[in-house]
Amino acid sequence: MQYYYSDVFNTSVSGVEAEYGVAFSDNTIYSLAGDSLNVTVFDISGKKVAEAAGCSVSLSHLAKGVYVVKAEMPGVTKSLKVRIR
Repeated sequence: MQYYYSDVFNTSVSGVEAEYGVAFSDNTIYSLAGDSLNVTVFDISGKKVAEAAGCSVSLSHLAKGVYVVKAEMPGVTKSLKVRIR
């Protein structure tokens, strides 16, 4: 099975993607609006490695590396490329 991502953003540095309502900082995905997120995490080969839900979702349990995170909120779905350090 292959995965294709049309909206992939490099958020490997601490900061906020305010335009999209999702932030990645300190190995955690945050909803800027306080909405609940449904988060699915894929490794670089496309294998699903984690799923979680909440206003903030910690990814610190993952091994160091690059991942694609699919964050879903009401009316918004975005994919982020993140680096876990």
